Amino acid sequence: MTDNVQGSLLAKFPYLESKIKEQRQGRIFLDPLQKEQFWPVFDYIIDELGYKDFHMLVGRDSGETMHVIYLLTDGGANMLCPKLEVEKENPVIRSIYSRFSNCTWHELELVDLLGFVVEGLPEGLPNYPLPDGWPKGSHPLRKDWKVEYFNKETLTYNPPSDI
Repeated sequence: MTDNVQGSLLAKFPYLESKIKEQRQGRIFLDPLQKEQFWPVFDYIIDELGYKDFHMLVGRDSGETMHVIYLLTDGGANMLCPKLEVEKENPVIRSIYSRFSNCTWHELELVDLLGFVVEGLPEGLPNYPLPDGWPKGSHPLRKDWKVEYFNKETLTYNPPSDI
């Protein structure tokens, strides 16, 4: 099954040649792709390859860039994980809410914890998982966020002005 998936991906998207990794049978991971390459691949994985079950996504600060790893399955034991890479200074992604309404809390975590902007996420949702009153612009899973600058009493983030 996964040989067919890899072959289909390569036939449709030749630029994936060195970016497909099969960790073990039924576990395929794609190396990071920029937005313009990622979204056509993501849509193809769902629409044509049948990976229609969304399980979770994980955000990551990689230092220079930010990543979102999506975990999709085909309804069985086969898992496919494409990875999106965006600029750290402008981490804007599109929501997958229109396809997977169960992604809401995962995407809210990206917003709160890493500072992503998720376009198309429904309006009026609460902060998650950070509490109301959490300082704007303070994203505790970013590599440059330092716990020693956070005041738990006042919920303020106060880094020195020279950094």
